[in-house]
Amino acid sequence: MPTAHKLKWLRRKLKENQTEFWSRFGVTQSQGSRFEQGMCMQSPLAILLTLYIESKVNDDDLMVARQDSRLQNERMAA
Repeated sequence: MPTAHKLKWLRRKLKENQTEFWSRFGVTQSQGSRFEQGMCMQSPLAILLTLYIESKVNDDDLMVARQDSRLQNERMAA
């Protein structure tokens, strides 16, 4: 599980504010701030962040996943 220190370090390395960084994972700025302060996160998010940190998932992968999720939600609503 990524530590609060590692998450803050990564965000600063990318030169992004909390909103920019956390939105790629579907997390609000306020929730991301809590994670950076050490609050525990749910396992799926921790796994996704670990994969991102290890460069096994990139921004393009996350964008495709968000688009697929939106399409699936639209189909279910129709």
